[in-house]
Amino acid sequence: MASQNEPKHTNRLAAQSSPYLRQHAHNPVDWHPWGSEAIELAREQDRPIFLSIGYSTCYWCHVMERESFENEATADVMNAHFVNIKLDREQRPDVDEIYMTACQVFTQMTTGRAGGGWPLSVFIDSETLQPFFVGTYFPPHPGQGRPSFTQVLEGMANAWRSDRSGVSEQAEKISELVVDSLQAGDAARPLGMSQVDMAVDRLMSMYDREHGGFGQAPKFPQPVFLELLIDAGWERPAIRDAVLHTLDSMAMGGIHDHLGGGFHRYSVDEMWLVPHFEKMLYDNGQLASIYADAHERTGDSFYAEVLENLLDYVLLEMTDSDTGLFHSAQDAEVNTREGENYLWTPDQVRAALGDSEDISFALNYFGLDEGPNFRDPHHRDLPPSNVLFLGERPERFARRTALSRESFDRVRERTRRRLFDVRRLRDQPSLDDKVITSWNGLMIRGMAEGGRVLGRPEYIAAASRAAEALLEGMWGVDGHLLRASREGNGSINGFLEDYAFLARGLLALHQATGDERWMLDAIDLVEAARERFWGEDGAWFDTMANQSDLLVRSRNLGDGAVPSGIGTMLLVVLELAERTGDGSYLVDFESAMTRLSGSFASNPVGSSYATLATSKALRLYPDSLPAERDLPTSPIKVHAQPTSVTLAPDEESVVMLRIEIGAGHHINASRPGMDELIGLDISMRGGRGVRAQADYPAGDLYRESIRVHARVVEIPVALRRVGALSGGHVLRVRLQACTDAACLPPQSFDIPIEISPSEDPS
Repeated sequence: MASQNEPKHTNRLAAQSSPYLRQHAHNPVDWHPWGSEAIELAREQDRPIFLSIGYSTCYWCHVMERESFENEATADVMNAHFVNIKLDREQRPDVDEIYMTACQVFTQMTTGRAGGGWPLSVFIDSETLQPFFVGTYFPPHPGQGRPSFTQVLEGMANAWRSDRSGVSEQAEKISELVVDSLQAGDAARPLGMSQVDMAVDRLMSMYDREHGGFGQAPKFPQPVFLELLIDAGWERPAIRDAVLHTLDSMAMGGIHDHLGGGFHRYSVDEMWLVPHFEKMLYDNGQLASIYADAHERTGDSFYAEVLENLLDYVLLEMTDSDTGLFHSAQDAEVNTREGENYLWTPDQVRAALGDSEDISFALNYFGLDEGPNFRDPHHRDLPPSNVLFLGERPERFARRTALSRESFDRVRERTRRRLFDVRRLRDQPSLDDKVITSWNGLMIRGMAEGGRVLGRPEYIAAASRAAEALLEGMWGVDGHLLRASREGNGSINGFLEDYAFLARGLLALHQATGDERWMLDAIDLVEAARERFWGEDGAWFDTMANQSDLLVRSRNLGDGAVPSGIGTMLLVVLELAERTGDGSYLVDFESAMTRLSGSFASNPVGSSYATLATSKALRLYPDSLPAERDLPTSPIKVHAQPTSVTLAPDEESVVMLRIEIGAGHHINASRPGMDELIGLDISMRGGRGVRAQADYPAGDLYRESIRVHARVVEIPVALRRVGALSGGHVLRVRLQACTDAACLPPQSFDIPIEISPSEDPS
């Protein structure tokens, strides 16, 4: 007889090591982990894939599970029509990056505004792995203009059955945009101070002069922005003030845990007051480095306190006692209530402190005497409460209350310790105890730099212990660095960011200790990464070649919650060139910067680490950056005639594209005959309401079955009006030029086409 505690349902996720996947092991949904087995099953059954991506401390992931994935009626619909796959984005950032980019592309196409987030919900053509519909959280019931999740499921299943050609067309359109976004295919551009100045000016225009930080709510710490501004603009008072104001505001706000130390993931408001309560290792690793740098530059004791409390928090709550490795995250919710562990009422503070004279100090210092500032939006029956925050910097509070600094420090520490001890008796947020190599690299760097600037050898020792454990235990049987492990078990090979972040952490340890072993280990990691991720065209990819479960081999310079792996590797090789004097690192740096320059020169803020590398290289090795004189003249010219057309609804007009190809070169035809070649592609970008269809010529036979164009090729492109016109319309021509011996990087040419509406001719 089955035990009463035995779950009613158990699926394949029960055998997975990821805490996030195991959270869904007893859903009635027939979940599969991401991999070839599930993909092949979908192909055999001719079903689309429903892919749900999240992570263990994601609040809305938990909500969607409770509302939909634990619902048997919803699960019946999912199981009847889809092969359902759950993926932990922290284990497979490569897959997540592709489909999150698809979400941004799809929402831009359908709503005019790019969006994304987790849980990520993706409907995929199982044969091609191309996404045809993408969203995030879907509610269990329709409302506020949003369909229910069941309605979305039924709509996608019906489209797969009855409109396969429409599904394929939409999937191809989305995928083309994803590939363009992730392959860094733009032609090389010169790099110099103009890109750095452009980034600094853009960040200063985004700077919130009242509350600090960049942009509006929700507000994220964005340490990559701060690191770039510190490097490129510290000597400029306005920029230095913006950095310090941001650091002060974050440290005083509720995003900072004033009792336990460390920072929550982001603030839901522009004031840094009410956080989204999860705590991520990657945030705290990066912020440790930023506060260490700020303390070293200013000697500010407040930054030293923030840094010390952050590192103590990581050692107490995020460090494995057996190995010294750092865990990944703490959850945002406790007992299904967001932030329950961190919230206080004045009465709770009074009860915690008893009859102590410290009560009035605590209520004033932590802002409780200003009234409640938090109301749970999902549990309106709960009374309002408080997120603890500081209304002013500690030394100003001490002066205002006429306390000596010694008395202030003594009362504050006593109060903080008593409240923290009481908080520890509450139910605690769950811990994602898996070890992620790249995030450990960020924390090793933060711990080493913090220990160095604070003069605290115990922090450096903690960084060393974690580094030793990674270098000894995070290698697969095939000699690859592993991405993640849990309880000593790991199987997923690492990505470029794992090698790059760990190498940068080891270089911080080398600086903190002077021990050459750490630099030698960093060199080994860089060499191993070059073997696995370097492309023949002269730059790194994010993933290894020949991964059959990926739609595209990405090369992404964009920095998000964590920096770009490529951007980090640029900084690592530049630092190795400086420390070792080995010119081979500069050769790779120059090659990669030239190859990738076209993809970040026009958006230097979006690729802040690549811009940071530019800033550092301008000081250290200015000749390593591509200059106008160094760039090859493109052998390709593209023209269009006419560039202005008038279209009525459903009317068609033809634009003739003329591609002129320089002597000794050819371009691949649209269908070049080999899958690995980049074929000629013509598409409509930018505006809406027009579809472009090119009548590609077959091309001339070159070698074996390869088809190419040489000299001049003319291609008629039919433009058809398919809806209301909006935005600026651009014909994008993407191609790759080659000689008989080598191929140039892929190039994109954008030709603006002015399209005006006319009356329906009927």
